[in-house]
Amino acid sequence: MRIRALFITILAIIACGCNRERPAANAAVEVWGWNIAAASLEALVPAFQQRAPDLAITVTMSGTAMQSRFLLSLVAGVGAPDISQLQLVDAPKFTPSEKLADLTDVAKQYEHEFAPSFWKNCVHDDRVYAI
Repeated sequence: MRIRALFITILAIIACGCNRERPAANAAVEVWGWNIAAASLEALVPAFQQRAPDLAITVTMSGTAMQSRFLLSLVAGVGAPDISQLQLVDAPKFTPSEKLADLTDVAKQYEHEFAPSFWKNCVHDDRVYAI
């Protein structure tokens, strides 16, 4: 349940661009995930949309090429999702890229809920870029 609440919180933060303004009507957020994890994320969408009914959430299930696709879209500057699922061991490949949103101000409070070895993979230069 805590992971579900954490995901919904992080989704809200990212979807709103880390600002206090409400998202524009009919705003959309694209989320990439793989197989059963994508299905689990899709199952969380209705609960999130109770909090943000004007926000359209699309969960796209990608296969094994998702990381390559994600990296290419970051390098190209187009086509990247708003939120992407990454494997814990792969997060450090992306955090130094300066292409991910800095989540430090809102995510730092959750550090105690993670094992230090997991948390360090989400951080680069003392800034949080992944959860």
